[in-house]
Amino acid sequence: MQTTQAPLPLPPAMGSAMNKPLLLSLLCLLGSSACAMIPTLPSAQAPIPATWQEVKSIDAAPPDGANSTAQQPWRQFYRHALWQEVIDTALTNNRDLQAAVARMAKAKALLGISAAQRLPSLQANLQHQETRTPADLSQTGNHTVIAREDLQVALPAFELDFWGRVNALHEAAKATYLANAESVQAVRILLIAQVVESLVTWRELAEKTALSQQRLAVQKELLELLGERKQVGITSAQSHWQAVLAWEEAKAALADLQRQEGVARHALQLLTGHNWDPDRHWPLLEELLLSDVVPSGMPASALALRPDVRAAEFRLRAANADIGAARAAFWPRIHLTSSVGLASAGLQGLFQSGATAWSFLPAIELPIFDAGQRRLTQEAAEAEQTALLAEYEKVIQQAFREVADGLSARKALTEHLQALKNSHQAQLARQQLLHDRWQVGVDSKQEFLQQQLALYGSEQQLRSLERHILVNQAGLYKALGGGTEKADEEQSTSP
Repeated sequence: MQTTQAPLPLPPAMGSAMNKPLLLSLLCLLGSSACAMIPTLPSAQAPIPATWQEVKSIDAAPPDGANSTAQQPWRQFYRHALWQEVIDTALTNNRDLQAAVARMAKAKALLGISAAQRLPSLQANLQHQETRTPADLSQTGNHTVIAREDLQVALPAFELDFWGRVNALHEAAKATYLANAESVQAVRILLIAQVVESLVTWRELAEKTALSQQRLAVQKELLELLGERKQVGITSAQSHWQAVLAWEEAKAALADLQRQEGVARHALQLLTGHNWDPDRHWPLLEELLLSDVVPSGMPASALALRPDVRAAEFRLRAANADIGAARAAFWPRIHLTSSVGLASAGLQGLFQSGATAWSFLPAIELPIFDAGQRRLTQEAAEAEQTALLAEYEKVIQQAFREVADGLSARKALTEHLQALKNSHQAQLARQQLLHDRWQVGVDSKQEFLQQQLALYGSEQQLRSLERHILVNQAGLYKALGGGTEKADEEQSTSP
């Protein structure tokens, strides 16, 4: 706490012209101490690398006029009509987002209350009072009844904020509101990522279910073929029973996929608040793949745009302001109460000449002994600030890790997809070859059907990998802070 010097003594001529400027200067000097109570905001020291090693030149500045991913509106990133339909529905109906918006509205109202407390309030009072004094207490020996009518405008207990206590509480309320506003944006971008993941999971399972139905039909055809070959002694009983086992396993796998598809569809319904028709036309996963998320030259400072990082910073600012309020509590609190109006013994005399009444009641509340409550309040505020600083640093670390994980997976998934596509093309070529050889009688139909089964397995692997890539792209977009309402507003107002 900073030390203050005792105020200079005032001249004896209180009504002189020299006294007013001196009094105003003293008030300004006392008022300037309001800012001194709030400590300097501590800087975060999160132990994270300076750059992402997964992206070349990521610490370089982006070219002029290039928008970062965090500034890119979600409609521009998720361009397919299906993305926009599903995400729009979720942003309209999701209950978690509605609850976050309501909490922000509450914080905004509390901020308005805090701002109003910095200004004096006026009250109009109309009061009737009668007092009876017993005869043994009356100076006249007879009981007396005194009536009084009051009509006044009052200024109730307005605190002169010389030490910045009220200002610090207002700054804390302001920071809390801003933290809630950023939390709404954090819920928004998390919701978008969850909707994308839920949708692609459902569509992956739906496509796998369709492939499993086709595979089951081929498996049945192979089983019937082996049964016929067994009857004529061409195929052994072991091969036939292996086909029966494969047929039953295919049926079990199809039933499990149908169960998982239903669960995934229900999860999407919960997120979006809408019952989606599974029989409508749905695009394939490969049609929904997104563009590259991280352009060359993306700076690591882009993490500062993430709403959860900004919300943690504002919570730290609120705790910092609470320390200022706790410090100001050690100093005297000056209250001003006053009223002006009319007073009379009866209503008939209330508006007559000479009924004017006023009061002026300044008061100084000086804390002397409170068993250490003020000191403990300040220690609690400082401990809360330390905890929130650690949480702020952890949020930064978590944000950096999410981006680093996404970047690491992106390269591996890209290479995996290319290898799997090459393998799938080879499977297609082999299937065509076996079909041609079967048609001319070189190979048997059994080999062709077995190759068809292998091809279905390859296609299911492709669907799984396409889902992983879409989830990775959506996760990177979220990790970089993309999808905020601010980005949408800027896009809508741009020429």
